[in-house]
Amino acid sequence: MKKALKIGLLVIIILVAVGGISFYLKLDNVKEAAEAVEINNIDLSDINDGEYIGKYTLNEMSKVKLKVVVEDNKITGIDIIEHSHGPGKSGHEINDRIIEKQGLDVDYVSGATISSKIILKAVENALNGEGEI
Repeated sequence: MKKALKIGLLVIIILVAVGGISFYLKLDNVKEAAEAVEINNIDLSDINDGEYIGKYTLNEMSKVKLKVVVEDNKITGIDIIEHSHGPGKSGHEINDRIIEKQGLDVDYVSGATISSKIILKAVENALNGEGEI
C-alpha cells in the first residue's frame, strides 16, 4: 500500500512539474509575441465622429474587443466589450491614459504590459478604419 501511495504521489508531482514548465514556456512565448506587436499612433484629425469597434488577438489567453467613441476629433470613451488576459492585471487603466493623451503613445500599466499592448492595438485597429458602427 505504501509503495502504491509513493508511486501515485510521484506521478502527481511529475504531472504538476510538467504542467508548470509547459505553462511557463507558453507564457514566455506570449511575452515574445507581445514584444513584436507594433503600436502606431493615430492622427485623430482624420477620424470622423462615431463609435468604432476594435479587436486584437495575441493568442487564446490574450485578446480584446472594445469600442472607441470619437467626438470632435477626440477620443471621449473606450469601453472594453470582451477581454481575456493571462496572469497579471487587466490593464484597463490604460484607457484613461489614451483619453488623457489623445493618442496611443502612453506608458503601459505596470503588471499589465501584455494587456496594455493588446488594448492599444485594438484601439489602433478600431480607429484605422477596421470598424465604424
